[in-house]
Amino acid sequence: SDSNRSPFRYLCQLYNLDLSHNRIERVDEGVLECPCLANSLHYLDMAHNRLQFVKRHHFAALRTLVSLRLSSNQISSIEANAFANTTSLLRLDLADNCLFRVDSAALFGSLTGLNVLDLSSNSIVTLTAATLKSLSSLYELYLANNRLVTLTDPELFAHAPRLTLLDLASNRLKRIDLLACFRHLAASLVYLNLKPAGTDRPCRAARARP
Repeated sequence: SDSNRSPFRYLCQLYNLDLSHNRIERVDEGVLECPCLANSLHYLDMAHNRLQFVKRHHFAALRTLVSLRLSSNQISSIEANAFANTTSLLRLDLADNCLFRVDSAALFGSLTGLNVLDLSSNSIVTLTAATLKSLSSLYELYLANNRLVTLTDPELFAHAPRLTLLDLASNRLKRIDLLACFRHLAASLVYLNLKPAGTDRPCRAARARP
């Protein structure tokens, strides 16, 4: 069975797994699929590796996971429903990758409890309401250092009414309809960064969330 392939299959108390700063290029089926990890793992750090894709089988068994770091890889593609089973996630870090599009509702559709989403330093050119459709618990959204040009969709943040921090610094924004885009955030937003590229580096400091 797939669970017998996992090198972690006997570590039934494992709470925090740090695999960062290695040369991991892929996650084979079964590596993270075992009953022990499914019931114990809360924090998984795979930042600073060489992952190019996120497949559904990668994290499908990790139903207790609350924090997943995938920053500083080479990720250019995320399979639809790749996070479908990680419904306990509170923080998802995909910063510093090669993502171009994140406009599918199937991408983050199951993450209704997500508090923090970091998509900064990618190559994202468009942001749509579909991206945020299920993220009703989102407090912090980092989109700095992407290639966004316009923000005009009046329903863009309609499904993220709790957003308190929005970082859009160092994009290529030429047109922003402030009244239309941010009307759904009138009661929640306390930090908004719209610094253009070329100014001092934006601060990621934000209020801590569980």
